[in-house]
Amino acid sequence: MAIICRNTIEAINHLAFRLDLGPDDVVVTTVVEHHANLLPWRRYAKVRYVECNPEGTFEPDAVAGALRGNPHPKLFAVTGASNVSGWLPPVGGLIQLSHEAGVPVLVDAAHLAPHRPLLAAADYLAWSGHKMYAPFGAAPLVGPRRTFAMGDPFLAAAGRSTWCRSTRCSGTLPQSARRPDRPTSSERWPSAPLPVPSQPSGGRRSAHNEHLASRLRSGLGAIEGSRVLGPGPLVPTLPVASFVVEDVHHALVAARPAAEWGISVRHGRMLLRPPLPASLARD
Repeated sequence: MAIICRNTIEAINHLAFRLDLGPDDVVVTTVVEHHANLLPWRRYAKVRYVECNPEGTFEPDAVAGALRGNPHPKLFAVTGASNVSGWLPPVGGLIQLSHEAGVPVLVDAAHLAPHRPLLAAADYLAWSGHKMYAPFGAAPLVGPRRTFAMGDPFLAAAGRSTWCRSTRCSGTLPQSARRPDRPTSSERWPSAPLPVPSQPSGGRRSAHNEHLASRLRSGLGAIEGSRVLGPGPLVPTLPVASFVVEDVHHALVAARPAAEWGISVRHGRMLLRPPLPASLARD
């Protein structure tokens, strides 16, 4: 089933709340993740990190080791595509590894969904409609109905309780009120079509993305003084790249293309949990 949230951040927070995690429970995730797939788990449970190598990638063996650790993990939360480097982890194989270890999987598909088919083998999927050119405010959280059928509502408001006083609300809710998946009139599906493996255009989309990614990374690498972060040129990525220009502040690097060429560049300091990979340690 699907619950329509406002964005991927809210969807992952909703799942973290719904899984009824305790402070001694463990969630396995990686240092490649967007903060949306890091901070909610730290709020509700202990987090076991899979570290990355100097290229900002990680190996399946590292994931397998984290899944085998004690205590046994309650969830493996992994990105489908890095928002920093565009790297595409081998998520299909990682889902299989996790299931063999008896651990369910959440795939943060925010950056994957516009470019690749969604992975039906994942236990949970979250992504944002606006990244697929749908209106803002529509983000599906997909998972088995049993996860969402019972429990206290994620959002406390009218219609979620039997009665309220100034000091407290009733703690006994009817089943219809406890179900967090009740739709409201403002909820809607993203209007963009979802990429699925059966679509014949999927191969053309992937090939086009790979062509753009190759041009982007090779073009940035050819600029004097620039250094592209992330995996090498032989590793497929999305058409997303992070780079630095030696001895030039990142704000100026972003301002010049915007002012002179109308090219929007996001800039800042990408701080990861230590140990910080050497290739990502500079501005």
